[in-house]
Amino acid sequence: MKRDGSNLRPLIQNLILGSVTGIVVGYVIRIYYQYVSGTDIVWILFFIIGPLIGLLSGRERERFEKLRREKQSLQENLEKVQAAFKRSTNKYRLLIESASDAIFLTTADGRFIVFNEATCLLSGYRRERLKKMNLSELQTNSETAVKHHKAWLDNGICRYEDKW
Repeated sequence: MKRDGSNLRPLIQNLILGSVTGIVVGYVIRIYYQYVSGTDIVWILFFIIGPLIGLLSGRERERFEKLRREKQSLQENLEKVQAAFKRSTNKYRLLIESASDAIFLTTADGRFIVFNEATCLLSGYRRERLKKMNLSELQTNSETAVKHHKAWLDNGICRYEDKW
C-alpha cells in the first residue's frame, strides 16, 4: 500500500522534515568546521533540535487545520441559520402584509413605524399620509386613545382592538 505525503498527519510530516533538516544541517556544519573543536556537539545539537522543531511546528499545523475545519463548519452553520432566518422573515412579512386586519407599530408618541396595507385600507388614508400621522389622529374616541396610550407607557406593550 502506497502512502503519499498528503495521507500523513501534519505532525508526522513536520517531524520527518525537521529530523531530515536537522541531520543535514548538522552534518554540513560538521564537515565545514571539521577542523574546529566542538563541531560534534553542534552536530548532535542539530540532530536533537531538528526533530523538536519539526514536532512543535507539526503540532501547530494540526491545530491550524483543526481551527480551519471548525471555521468552515461554523460558516456553513451560519449560512444555514441565515437562510432559515430569511425564510422566516419572508413568511412573517407575507403574513403581515396579506392580513385583512390592520397591524401596525408606533413610537411612544404614537407615530407609525410599521404598518400593513390593511391599515391603509381600513383607515382610508394613503401610505404616504399615514406615515406622517399620529395614532391619536385615527382614533375617534379620545378617551380610548388616552387609555391605550397610558397602557402602552405603563408596560411598553399595548394590544387592543378598535373599530373604525
